[in-house]
Order: sequence, then C-alpha cells, then structure tokens
Amino acid sequence: MSSVLARILSFWLGFATLLAVVTPEPASAQTSGDRRDRRMMIINETGRVIRQFHATNSSIKSWGRDLLGSNVISHGQRYAIDFNDGTGSCQFDFRAVLDNGRAVERYGVDVCTATQWIVAPDGANGRAPGDRRDRRMVIVNATGRVIQEIHATNSGVKDWGRDLLGSKVISQGQRYTMDFDDGTGSCEFDFRAVLDNGRVVEQYGVDVCTAAQWIVSLASPILDPRAAPPPGRGTSQGREAASRVPRCCWRADHSHSTLVRLL
Repeated sequence: MSSVLARILSFWLGFATLLAVVTPEPASAQTSGDRRDRRMMIINETGRVIRQFHATNSSIKSWGRDLLGSNVISHGQRYAIDFNDGTGSCQFDFRAVLDNGRAVERYGVDVCTATQWIVAPDGANGRAPGDRRDRRMVIVNATGRVIQEIHATNSGVKDWGRDLLGSKVISQGQRYTMDFDDGTGSCEFDFRAVLDNGRVVEQYGVDVCTAAQWIVSLASPILDPRAAPPPGRGTSQGREAASRVPRCCWRADHSHSTLVRLL
C-alpha cells in the first residue's frame, strides 16, 4: 500500500515540476528584463504643492490613479518615481495637479533616457535639455462652433494621442494658450481640432518654434468625419501614405510651411 502511495506522490511531484518548466513567465517579468532604468526625479518648482501625480505610457488614453497616494510634493521638494509599468514602454505622459486645482502636463517623455521633470508654473518645463525655444502658441477659435477636442503631436508620430483639452472646451472667439513642447526637441507639429458638430479641422507641419497662434477657421480645409482619414492619421498605412495622395488634393500654407488636405 505504501509503495502505491509513493508512486502516486512521485507522479504528482513530477507533473508539478514539468508545469514549472513549461509555464512561461508573465509579460511583466519578461519586459522588466530589458534592464533599462525608468526612474525619474520629479522636482516641484511651481510655488505650489503638488497634490496628485499621474503618469501613463502614451498609448493609454486615461490618466489612471494618483501615484502619490497620501503623499504630496511641496515646493522645492524632489520626489523619485519608477515608471516601469511592465509593458516595456519608454514613452510616458505626465500630469501634476496643484493645490489650487491647476494641472501641469507634459507628453511623450522618454523615461528610459530622461532623469528628471522640473514642474514649473508656466508650462515651460517641457523643453528638451539645453533647448530654450518657446513652443507656446495661442489657439484661436474662429469656427463659429465650440472646439471640444484639440490633438497635437510632433510630425514624426503617427497617431493623434489624447485630447489635450481634457474636460475643457474652446468657445467661439475664445483664445487658449498651449505649450507644445513634448521634450523631443521637435518644432514641427500637426494639429487637429474637433468641433461640437463632429467636424474636424486639421493643419500639418506647423512650426511651433516660430508660429505664435493657430486661428481655427472654417475657411481652412475641413475634414468631414464621413470622409477618408488624412494620410498618416487613423490609417494602417501611416504617414508614408501621404506620398500617394495626388498633388491636386493639397495646398501649401506658406505662412506656416504647412500642407493641408483639401476635400
């Protein structure tokens, strides 16, 4: 009888060992093996207290939980955070919420190479190291409608990313200042404004280092949501598809060195 029990026990021990050998590691364990350091120092230079800090990799559309929890970052304080989320991503978006309710955001931060983010009150903290060019622009709504979403990404990125307005809107005639410095050192950006009737105004190749404003107007070419998406945005072919669009369908806007699609 004892020999039978010994065989059964031996069988199950062998089976458990086999499972341990063939069962793959979780994805987070595999990606953490890239050994890249994703820790950064958050430095508060806002003159206020940072009460919340959100960071998600740039492929995620929501901000997720507050990473500070019950902690805060007082003015002048330094706070280290490890941004390794187990996906292997290096590109993250940051959002710091101050004690007066104002939010400071920065997009497309490479946490695998950057070592710190200095959170400053005027949003000028998004500059690439050593780059002192001002990438702030005023968005002016001259459409006669309400702008419900603004998307802006540097022209080397193939998707529009998240809505930069969040819960805000830009009413007709309103002016809204944005800092388009994404930390990459790029000056060339593409813009997309979504109106309250679902129509879209887009402008490509805007030099945010020299342009002072974008006047969003219905005099600009309009992309109807029922029409095919413009090349490089929302298509599987990506931005390289622009080279296959007939010359008749584009015009040059020399004031911003811009190509805008005509429908």
